Amino acid sequence: MVGFFLWPVLDPLLALTEPFDGTPVGTGGAFVTLAPLVLLVGVRFVLLPVALWRDATLLQETDVDWNPSRRFYMTAGAFWASLACTYYLYKRCRHTGRPALPIPPERLYFEGRRVRSNWHLVVLVGAMAVPLLSAIDVLWDLLETIPYTETAGAVLAMVVVFVAAVGFLLLPIAYYRDTSAIRRADVDWDPSPALYVVLGYIFSVIVGAYYLYRRSKIDPL
Repeated sequence: MVGFFLWPVLDPLLALTEPFDGTPVGTGGAFVTLAPLVLLVGVRFVLLPVALWRDATLLQETDVDWNPSRRFYMTAGAFWASLACTYYLYKRCRHTGRPALPIPPERLYFEGRRVRSNWHLVVLVGAMAVPLLSAIDVLWDLLETIPYTETAGAVLAMVVVFVAAVGFLLLPIAYYRDTSAIRRADVDWDPSPALYVVLGYIFSVIVGAYYLYRRSKIDPL
């Protein structure tokens, strides 16, 4: 869980290592900034992958209905920590109940829901990726008029990477996983996974709006 928050902390801290007025940073100031930075980098790129490997190994040795791939989560945790840790913690909480994340039962165990899938939430974010990135581009221009531009820019860059990853990488996977779950459920809609993977990627906003409308007729979003 600690690894999820490391990159949002590292980005602003990296920005703070460069002074805004171009003056060199003193030895004391450099130590104060770099000491926690070195610690966080060590946790982020060394301890986090090891922790994912170790925890996945323990889960494989226990009697739970989930067998996480150690190599996959160790690699994903090294390169895409926030996304990998989010999905790992969600799956872990769903199958073991620990750590106790603030996830309602209808999301975690699909209580009262007809389709056992939460991938439509990824479709919701991914379908709006292009409008969101356009809005962020406008906001980026506004950052030039306020102080602490580098720190705010680092945080905004992290948001851009997250939205772009969901919109251009995870969106086809989300359509495939969610439509497959709908086809397995006892509902009056049989969407084609291939159709939504292709059209949902090309016409993301229009197809996403229609898909989420039909999806809301089955279960509340």
